[in-house]
Formats: sequence, structure tokens, C-alpha cells
Amino acid sequence: MSVSLVGAAIIFFIIVFFLHQKMIVPLGSFIELLRRITRLLAGMRGQQVAEDEDMLQLDIMANTRTDEIGVAADAVRMLITRLRELSLFRQTIEADERTEDIYARLAQIFEHKLGLERFVIFEQLEQDAASMAPVYCNPPELAPELPEFAVGEHCRAKRTGLIITSLETSSICKEYPFADLMDHICIPMIVGGHVIGIVQFLFPLYMSKNMQHVKNMAVEEARYYIAEALPVLQTRHLMKKLGDMATKDPLTGLYNRRYLDSIIEQIIAGVVRRKSTIGVLMCDIDHFKRVNDLFGHETGDFVLIQLARICQTCARDADLVIRYGGEEFLILLPDCDEACAAVFAERIRITVEAHKVHTPNRTLQQTISIGVAEFSHATNKTIWEIIKLADIALYQAKNNGRNQILVCQDNTVSTES
Repeated sequence: MSVSLVGAAIIFFIIVFFLHQKMIVPLGSFIELLRRITRLLAGMRGQQVAEDEDMLQLDIMANTRTDEIGVAADAVRMLITRLRELSLFRQTIEADERTEDIYARLAQIFEHKLGLERFVIFEQLEQDAASMAPVYCNPPELAPELPEFAVGEHCRAKRTGLIITSLETSSICKEYPFADLMDHICIPMIVGGHVIGIVQFLFPLYMSKNMQHVKNMAVEEARYYIAEALPVLQTRHLMKKLGDMATKDPLTGLYNRRYLDSIIEQIIAGVVRRKSTIGVLMCDIDHFKRVNDLFGHETGDFVLIQLARICQTCARDADLVIRYGGEEFLILLPDCDEACAAVFAERIRITVEAHKVHTPNRTLQQTISIGVAEFSHATNKTIWEIIKLADIALYQAKNNGRNQILVCQDNTVSTES
């Protein structure tokens, strides 16, 4: 009996020793390694060398052990790698100044890393929070068929804030234009409880179960990158909104005089470098005070908004349209001489005269008077002096009967025939 007990005790100690060497010691080392990595991930990231050493230990455990510790080490290694990649992505987009750049980086991740070849990013419009429009499309050939949501709530994903997929329920979205060609998964981009946009992934119809699983996993991974991008996108939108508040007129959306002050030296430097000219137009709505007095300031605001849009529509991309004050608009036309500016001014005058201003209570027709001047790289006058000359020409046009343009030539003002 005693011999049996002694034998059992010896076997027990051998087993304990074996487990201690094979499992308990490595498990203790693995737990301590996880603790160190957790501390690093919690913010102690200055110790990059230490982190690399810990990852090396994980690699050794994952590659050399075939037991549960090896499996766990491999899972942790994959998790840390994913977190590193997400962290690098976040750091990269935080240095991007434009939302377009951030969407382009997301697109690279979707297509080249995750194998999601077809997708569309819809974004809530800044000028109309109720609307959405596509801001990125891959491939670009899809763009002509994409809907623009004049009412964003027509989009099921935006309205509900939920992931919407035709892979589970066919024809779930009435606004989806490719139902006969492709399935889709729509991921809402949610910030502060509000849906600011939608990422829509497109897939071939009738995928195999295996392929559908692969694509679902890729979309799940894409959601992590979208989540990383959302705070940065929101920050960029807020920065742009604050910038617009400082440099744009809130009523018309045109640039204001503060913006003109900040950009004018850059414009002048470009003109001097190219040895060119700037056409200067000072525009004023005729009898605008009478509109306010007879119909109220709300009607006057409608007039201002619609005539500002006419000026913007007539302008080229390089031109600068500014609400200069009250009912006055200043338009700067780079690389445009006096004759070119006069033609441009006449086009605005004719367009305004023919335009019917629709307000909630009535329809009006307005006219506009315009003074024209030219700033040249060779002039001895400042741009502000030229603007003043255009202003003088404007008021002479109004004194001469309104609904006309006058061209300022040097220090004199002449009627444009």
C-alpha cells in the first residue's frame, strides 16, 4: 500500500513538474506579455523598442507553439497588427487638410487592402442638411446612375441609422438604382447621433455562400476604418464651417470683405508675375431700398440671394464674387482686361434684367447697374484705388438712369455703348 502511495506521489510530482515547465511557466510569461502590451496600447507608446520586442515574443510563441497558448498568441498578434494599422491610418488622415483626401485614403483601403472594388460614399450637403449627394464613386463609371437625395430621409440607411443590405432582404431600398445588377450593403456614418453620410458597397448578384462570407468579413473590417475616419471628417467639416462663417456672407454664400482682405495680395502677386490684368466690376441692385420698404426685408433677401447666384453662374472658376456691402457685389476677373470685363458686365446686366425673382408672395423683376475698371500690373495705382474708381463709375451709371454699365478709363468715366 505504501509503495503504491509513494509511486502515485512520484507520478503526481512528475506531472506537476511537466505542466509547470510546459504550460504554467509559458502561460505566466504570456500573461505578463499581455500586461505589457496592454500598458503600451493604453498610452505608453514612447517605448517603441519595448513594443517591438514584445511583438517579437508574440511572433515566437505563435510560430513555435502548437497548443492553446500558440493559438492565443497568434490571435493577439493579429489584433495588435490591426490596431497598429488603424492607428497609422488615423495618424495619416489627421494630417490631411481636405475631406476629399480622407475619402481617397478610405477608398485605397477598401479597394486594395480589403478587396471591395465597388463602392459609393454619400455625404450630407453642407448648404442643405436635408440633402445627400455622392462625393466619391469607385469605379467612376457608376456616377451618372447615382441618385442625389434632395430629401436625405428617402435613404433608408440615413433615416434609420441602421446597416441596410439587400444580401438579406432583396429590394429593401426603393432608391437603389442597381437592384437588377448588384446587391448592396449601406453603412451609415454616424457622429453625435446624427447620420452625416452613407458608405455603400456593391456586389455581384448571386454570390456563393463562401464569397458572400468573404465580402461580409471585408465590410466588417471596413467599418473599423470608417469609425476611425468619422471624428477626423467631423473636425474637418467643423473647421470648414468656422472658416466659412469668418469669410462668407451667411445670406448669399458669397465671400465677404474679410476674405478679400486675406486673399487680395496673393491675387495681385499672381497678376504681377504673369504681367496681366484684373477686370474689376462693382455691381449694385437698382431701387433695392424700395423693395425692402414696399415688400419687407424677407423679400429683399430673396432678391439678394437670387442675384448673387446669377453673378456666380456667370463667373468663371478663377473669378472672385464678393458681397461688398448691402446690395453691392464686387467681382474680380483675373487675366481679364477692360474690354473683356465690359462684355462680362453686360452679360450679367442682361441676365438680371430678364430674370424673374420668385419670392413666397410675389414675383419681381430687378435691374442692376455696374461700374467697370481695370487693374494692370503696370499701373501706379493700388487695387483699392481701382476698386474705388469702379465704385465711382457705378454711381455715375445709377445717376444716368440705372440698368447700365459704365467703364472707368484711368481717372475718367465713360459710357459703354
